[in-house]
Amino acid sequence: MPGLSIRQRRPPPPDAQIRLVSPDFDSNSCFATAVPCKLKSMRNPEESNERELIWSCQDVLRDDPRRRFTFGISLDDTDLRIWFFSRSHELVTPPLNYLKEAPRLVQLFLTLAFASQEELGYDESMTQFKDNCGAVQYKIQVGEAFYVTTKLLSDHRHDAACGRTTRVWEAYREDNPERTPVALKDLWTSTGAIQEGTQLLDLHEKLHALEDPGTPHPPGQYFLTVLDHGYVQTSNGEDDHTIDNMTRGCFPPTDGPSYSRMHYRIVFKEVGTPVHNLQCLSEVMRALADATQALRLLYRLGLIHRDVSAGNILLVDGVGKLSDLEYLRSFKGPSSSQLDRHVIGTADYTSGEVAARRY
Repeated sequence: MPGLSIRQRRPPPPDAQIRLVSPDFDSNSCFATAVPCKLKSMRNPEESNERELIWSCQDVLRDDPRRRFTFGISLDDTDLRIWFFSRSHELVTPPLNYLKEAPRLVQLFLTLAFASQEELGYDESMTQFKDNCGAVQYKIQVGEAFYVTTKLLSDHRHDAACGRTTRVWEAYREDNPERTPVALKDLWTSTGAIQEGTQLLDLHEKLHALEDPGTPHPPGQYFLTVLDHGYVQTSNGEDDHTIDNMTRGCFPPTDGPSYSRMHYRIVFKEVGTPVHNLQCLSEVMRALADATQALRLLYRLGLIHRDVSAGNILLVDGVGKLSDLEYLRSFKGPSSSQLDRHVIGTADYTSGEVAARRY
């Protein structure tokens, strides 16, 4: 399927939409687009609306944090196709002649019309609302607790519909009267990856048992503190999975390797500023020096971070902290994780020999 670049000319908006009517938000906003549609009255292989529909579906998944997946409909003359986009794969049906198979067309629109929000691809564990200033915020469930967002801290959106789509908000726990700020991270992690929260909790236990750490601060201060974490669950109590839930366990046909993703959230006690957002050189140097201490501690424990970058080094109350430990692993032995078959890390900070796998 052709990829799209943000440098290319942006296609026009959908020709038609199936919109969601809900009291939770304005039905005229872009967040109400449940199913985008692209229509053409004549077949033209040189100017297919396939490209424009892909872009529209990407917009839906990229702009709305509540979307787990989305459907799309394209119409070329009498040929109708149904599209499906999730965080790990994309599917499209063979063309359907809606004039010759009108009952199937009626079945399609009735199915979409009577589908629940979750069946249309919305995340029921996340509720959208507007704050007193009119800004869009979210009430998000993590485990048994609910958190209310106050500000978006990071939004690593991708041109493609597939991907981790990591977002981080400043938030507070709903039942906390003091509204103490915390950081809430929402992402689609690769199936088989060890949860970042599990990695951090295990790391803090090892650091606590470490004798003579040789650092200016207690060793645990160089890493974030986990408050809540876990996989997002659907309404039937199952972990949100791009294959097990969305395609009912069926992997899409492909000539390449198949992979899937799971919806994961983690809440940190600390709200920090990444190095690339720091304005003072002394603060940058402080954060980098403390990150070096964190890497030294990991080395003493036989661990390697594998994804050090300016976005993963935070400054919290004058102390640098190393974050994003999802890819943390031991360098003293082989790992069974399927992620180790691929090059891990942030592209701009990956050394040439690691990218080429010659070291």
